[in-house]
Amino acid sequence: MLAVSFIAAAAAAACWFGRPGGAGPVLPSNWALDPATRINDWQEDIDALTTELPRRHKNAFFKCSRGEFEAAAARLRGAVPDLGDHEVVVGLMKLAAMIGDAHTGISAGELTPAFHSFPLRLYVFADGPVIVAARGSQIDLVGCSLVSFGGVPAEEAFRRVTAGAAYENEATFTDLAPRLLCIAELAQTAGLIPTTERATIVVRDAQGHERAAELTPLAAGEKLTATAPAGASLPLARQARPHKNWFQVLPEDRALYFRYDTCADEPGQTVAQLSGEALAAIDSGGVERVVVDLRGNGGGNSGLLARFVDGLRRRPAVNHPGGMLVLIGRSTFSSAHMHAVDMKATLGATLIGEPTGQKPNAYGEVRRFVLPHSRISVRYSTRFWRTEPGDRPSLEPDIAVAATSADYFSLRDPALEAALAQGRGPGA
Repeated sequence: MLAVSFIAAAAAAACWFGRPGGAGPVLPSNWALDPATRINDWQEDIDALTTELPRRHKNAFFKCSRGEFEAAAARLRGAVPDLGDHEVVVGLMKLAAMIGDAHTGISAGELTPAFHSFPLRLYVFADGPVIVAARGSQIDLVGCSLVSFGGVPAEEAFRRVTAGAAYENEATFTDLAPRLLCIAELAQTAGLIPTTERATIVVRDAQGHERAAELTPLAAGEKLTATAPAGASLPLARQARPHKNWFQVLPEDRALYFRYDTCADEPGQTVAQLSGEALAAIDSGGVERVVVDLRGNGGGNSGLLARFVDGLRRRPAVNHPGGMLVLIGRSTFSSAHMHAVDMKATLGATLIGEPTGQKPNAYGEVRRFVLPHSRISVRYSTRFWRTEPGDRPSLEPDIAVAATSADYFSLRDPALEAALAQGRGPGA
């Protein structure tokens, strides 16, 4: 057995788990409130969210009306005496999600104490939702399709559980839903399961046989596992490296693969440093194409990649038709989305993969405030970015490529394969 991640590995903790970047550090919350004062404390936190989010957001009521928002807040406030603390937290998430801006909200992954997770990693492939990792004692679930969760068909379960997170398009929904479904508190609050302590799922194996399995939450420190063929080499996008951002020259393809998973400097490596090294590798010869992989990048500081993009523009070895290839997908969000737009416009890059999780025109430039008692961090947008006329739901790829579960388990990366197939000369 070998622990592996899926194609959007670096985005597994994205968006819902704090994807929007550039908002500053997250202070620890403590939403397990004192029983003696919890009702009043939660009601004051609800009041703070109801007042502060509309006041701070660039345009809080572009989707829902103020009346709808305040009515929902009043219902949550009145229900506090009958709700558990985690149910109030999810209620606050739903309230923030009403704004309808994917940069605005409360991230489950930033909560202290942490919510509980069921021992599954799901990914929605072209052929549907499939389990790609599980608890070691339930490794036989890996490779099975999810049929239902808590007796509810998978698609309906996904729709219910995403009520606590804003998503602007189907790409973001497809990215978020499988991960949100595995959070026990969200599944319970969505009415999918009666308790956070267990869940029953129905899966379908490769032979078409269906069976039920019972799940209990992961223990602290417990890891998921998956299977991979012995001695197999994982695709580049699924390989673990010391940094999120890295590159590798592919001599046989006369290409440089540039994995850009976070628009941020990392300990021991800045984006400027990495960019300089990648450009030097191009200058050393033998590189005719650059593949920039943004599929796992949820955003951050959009200015950090400027040196790399400008350097590519100045290098005729790669700045030619077919020389720039950019991989995009459901987890390409915020600043990463802007990089894809920029490289297509300025370098003539070919976009390959899936539609982005970011709308071309969207709210962003994130800031935060914290609720007074629970200290829960709330993200909000301060600017509207317009990159094109109209209101498309996603930036679409020039060459659409969607991976199947068979691709995943046979260790193929169809999007990268499609990129490397572009621009090859006769006989290549």
